[in-house]
Amino acid sequence: MNILSCQLFNEGAKNILDDILLSIQYKSIPKPVVIAGVNSESINAVVKTTAKNLLCNKQICDHLSKCNVCLQIESESYPDFHIIDNDLGNNIKSEKIQESIIAKSYTTSTNNNGKVFAILNAHTMTSQAMNNLLKLFEEPFPGNVYVLGTNNISRIPKTILSRCEIFTIPSLSYENFIDICTKKFQIDDLNFVNEIWFFTRGEILLSESMLNDPEKFEEYKSEIKNFFNFISCPVYKKIELSDYYLDVFKNDFSKFLYVSEITKYIIRDLILYRKTNHSDNNLLTFYAKTLADKDDSKCLDIIKTLDEVSNYYYKNVNTTLLIDNLIYSL
Repeated sequence: MNILSCQLFNEGAKNILDDILLSIQYKSIPKPVVIAGVNSESINAVVKTTAKNLLCNKQICDHLSKCNVCLQIESESYPDFHIIDNDLGNNIKSEKIQESIIAKSYTTSTNNNGKVFAILNAHTMTSQAMNNLLKLFEEPFPGNVYVLGTNNISRIPKTILSRCEIFTIPSLSYENFIDICTKKFQIDDLNFVNEIWFFTRGEILLSESMLNDPEKFEEYKSEIKNFFNFISCPVYKKIELSDYYLDVFKNDFSKFLYVSEITKYIIRDLILYRKTNHSDNNLLTFYAKTLADKDDSKCLDIIKTLDEVSNYYYKNVNTTLLIDNLIYSL
């Protein structure tokens, strides 16, 4: 299914990319852009595609034969594309903003279309870093485009957001996703397509990745099922599993974040499933059994607990304490 490479992303992201370009290209000093979404990989892809569309010599390359500019943007080595990405690691400090964004804003560009500056996981900037960025946004330099990517827009101050154009990466609705996969891509395995949507909720880049790699999809499903077992098992069992999730928190929090988001979607589906007298949805059978001893009120408490874990993480609470809170709150 590698023929689908980039096609679902292009289909799902086309409108937002068109809107972003319209907001930038016909202004001498365009407003900074915030790109919000759930999946960090999709945010990264939209940010880089925006940069390619603005800086590419061919304006927009096809995905089979990229020009040198696009290849360098992909590898983050193009001299007029400056990007900060801490991958949800340590906070982005003011020194980094000063060095990689502010100082380079006043250098000469080699590209006739100017320069693009991007900050991924922008919500992890320190207060001082955000204040420095705010000063730059108040007096922007002609020819520069500033793009912020985030999967937690609520942590970006309103003073910054008020100076930006905000775009949200769409997830494909169930009907749209099924229609694209079965009619445009002519995938005839409807059960497989249904499963993909159930576990990705139409998030464009994640869905595409799973469509292209069924083995990876099986691993992903297993990860979500294991997490459901974790949140439903007795405390002593949670403690036995705590080292694994502590490692995830420390080394790949974005993985936990997305598994957590899908878990919350499935729990909400489960509550509706119960209220409709167990409507026909075979995909929910495992989760209905796993959370059979949790009434709707307890299920809502689980959703609240998972929301709190993310909030505590972004406040730099010790990861061991986060795990303890997760274990004893579920």
